[in-house]
Amino acid sequence: LDLDPNISDAGKKQAEKAGKALAKLLPKDFKIKYLFASKLKRTRQTLKIILQQLNSNSYPKQYLYYLVHMN
Repeated sequence: LDLDPNISDAGKKQAEKAGKALAKLLPKDFKIKYLFASKLKRTRQTLKIILQQLNSNSYPKQYLYYLVHMN
């Protein structure tokens, strides 16, 4: 039993769809100040996929790096 699985293919599609929807809703100059994710791999993978759909300058890269790479 894997207690920390990777995101599923369906989860990837849902995250991409959510990211695209956010990109349409948020103003172009919107700045994300804080990012939160659990330590579960699939949660961090979901966050990364969503943020890839947003303008790369709209989130603090140091937070993304920390959340995606923490063990």
